[in-house]
Formats: sequence, structure tokens, C-alpha cells
Amino acid sequence: MSRRTLGQPDSLEMLLDTMCNTFGGIILIALLIALLARETKVKDAATRVVTDSEAMLQQRIALAEQDLREARARQAVLEQQARDHAQAGLLQLIEQREQLRQLSAGLTERLRDSQSQLDAGPAADTSHVEEAIRQMLERVSNTEQRQIEARNLQASLQTKQRELRRTLQQDSNRLAQALAPRVQRLRLPREHETDKKHLYIVVRHGRLYPLYVYRNDNPERNTHSLRWIEESPTIRRVEPLPTLGAPVTTENALATFFRQYPVDHVYLVFQVYEDSFAAFNTAKTAAVALGFDYTWQPRRNSEILRIGAGSAPPPPQ
Repeated sequence: MSRRTLGQPDSLEMLLDTMCNTFGGIILIALLIALLARETKVKDAATRVVTDSEAMLQQRIALAEQDLREARARQAVLEQQARDHAQAGLLQLIEQREQLRQLSAGLTERLRDSQSQLDAGPAADTSHVEEAIRQMLERVSNTEQRQIEARNLQASLQTKQRELRRTLQQDSNRLAQALAPRVQRLRLPREHETDKKHLYIVVRHGRLYPLYVYRNDNPERNTHSLRWIEESPTIRRVEPLPTLGAPVTTENALATFFRQYPVDHVYLVFQVYEDSFAAFNTAKTAAVALGFDYTWQPRRNSEILRIGAGSAPPPPQ
């Protein structure tokens, strides 16, 4: 009796397992590529912002240095003119003194001749001696007047020169004070991670424009000093109204403004426009004094602020 051989049935489990592993690997690679592309976009955007800020500040520094060079050149020209006038006045005094010496010697000789004639007899004519004495006295008076005028001119020139030097020093000090904070802004602080939520504050027209205000610890959109324009379902354009922002005045007023926000739950993201760097410095100091973390981004006056799409906000500094 012959034995029947049992064959092993076909199975698709190995094929199915291979296909699932391959598909899972493809999904993992796609996720990694998407994350790398997102980080690259964030870094490129941050690099462009820092580059634009540095270019703008370098341009302002170059303009200030050019003004300083022009002021120094003007001082050199004025000092040269003052020296020329002073030297001209001194040469004129020396020339007049030499003329006076020659005149005195001539008159002395005439007086000696006249005295000889008087000794010779009383009938001698002395009219020419009196005329010579009168002319001598007149010339002496004119010379003294010119010397006084020359001294007054020299004193006036010296006073003007001192005033010019003092003015130039004041201009140099103002330029140095203007350059110092701009150079410091190029040294960006180190960023750090945080679990706090961000709050945008626009600094424009010398005022503060928060995107949200807190009422009973709940954030509400600021429609009092900002105009919100819906450009798409996910993008909104924000425009500050020039006279309705919070003014940057005293420290007490700024402290009242910042205390409406929970310092333990939010950090501030200042959007600083070109016309409001001084207001930003004052507001930043007041916010740091209250314990807020912050960061900032420079913007040109012609730049439009859009909210709702794009890269994530920068972390606090």
C-alpha cells in the first residue's frame, strides 16, 4: 500500500510582512525629510532677519561716521582761518611798530636841528617843528587805535575758536552716544527654550501695540489700537493706528501697562520698526525690571506685519 505525501500549503504572510516593513520605512523617511525642511526654513528666516538688521545698522553707523568726518574737516578749516587772521594782525602790528620807530627817529633828528636853530637866535622859524610834532602825535594816536582794534580782533578770533572746539566736542559726544546703542544691538543675546506662550507687541510711531489684551486673565484681540485685515482664512494683516497705541512715557505708566500680562505664562516678542528704537529700549528696560522674558525682531517702516502663517516665533533671549 503506497503512502500519500502531504504538501505544504502556500502562505502570503512573509510577503505581507515585507510590504508592511517597506511601507513603514517610506513613511519614516518622509517624516524626517519634512522635519528637516521645516528647520531649514526657520533658520533661513532668522538669518535673513539678522542680516537685514545688521545691514540697516551698519548703514546708519556709516552715515554718523561721515557726519563726524565732515565736522572735523570744518573745524580744521575754521582753525586755519583763525590762525591766518591772527598772523595777519600780528604782522600788521609789527609793521606799524617799525614805522613808529622810524618816525620817532626822524622827529628826534628834526628836534635836534630845531634846537640848534633856536640856540643860534630867537628869530629862527619854528613853524615846521610844531607841524612835525603835530603829525607825530596824530600818527601815534592812529597807531595806538589800530593796535587796540587788532587786539580786539585777535581776542574775538580766539573766542570763536574756543566756541568752535566746544561745539565740535559736543557734536562728537552726541555722535558717540548715538553710535554706542546701535553697535550694542548687533551683539544679540543667546536664546533659550521656554514653555511660556508668546505675546507679540508692535513698537511703531513711538508707541506700544499689543496684539492681545488680557481681561480677567483671558486674552482678547486688540481692536482698539490695531486694524485687523483678513487676507485669507489663515493669514491676517495687522496695521497700528498712529495715535491710539500705548505711549512710552514714565516707568510707572509702563509698569501698569505690562502688569496686565501674566509674567509666569507669557514672554514678549517685540516687533520693532525703524522709527521706534528709542521707545523699544525704554519699554524693554521696564519689562525686564518686572521679570518678563523677551525677544525682538527689527522691521522696516515699509514692511507689513502678517500673523497666522509662516515660521514659529523666536524663543526668548
